[in-house]
Amino acid sequence: MDYDYLVRGKRADNGAWLVSESVWRDGDEIHLYSKEDGFWVEIVPQTLGEWSRECDAAGNLIFDGDYCSGSQSHVVWEVYRSGSYFLVWTDATTQELLSLVEHPWCKVVGNIHDNPRLMLDTLIGGDKDA
Repeated sequence: MDYDYLVRGKRADNGAWLVSESVWRDGDEIHLYSKEDGFWVEIVPQTLGEWSRECDAAGNLIFDGDYCSGSQSHVVWEVYRSGSYFLVWTDATTQELLSLVEHPWCKVVGNIHDNPRLMLDTLIGGDKDA
C-alpha cells in the first residue's frame, strides 16, 4: 500500500462508499476528493472513518467502524479509534488490531453504517448455523 492516510465515507448523493486521501471540511459539510470523478464529493459526516493501516486476510482495508469476523462465525468485532485501533469482542474485552490481522481467519464482514444490527444479532442469536 502506497498510502499512509486514507479515509472512507458514504457519498451524500448516491450512498456509494468513497475512499480518499483528502478530506475537506466546510462548516458542517465534509467532502472527500474523488479521483474517479475529479472533484470533491460531499459525504454523510457520520460515515467518515480512517483506515487503520491494516488489511484483513483477504487484503481488504480495515477502516474505523468495520466489523471483523474471527475463527468462529458468531464472533464479530467492531473496529474503533482510541489512540490506536482495537477489536472489541462480543464479551466487551478488547485486543489490539495489529495482533489479530495476521491470522488467516480475520476478515471484514460489514460495518456499523451498512450493518448496524450485525453486532446485536450476533449477541442475541449466536451462531445461526450451529
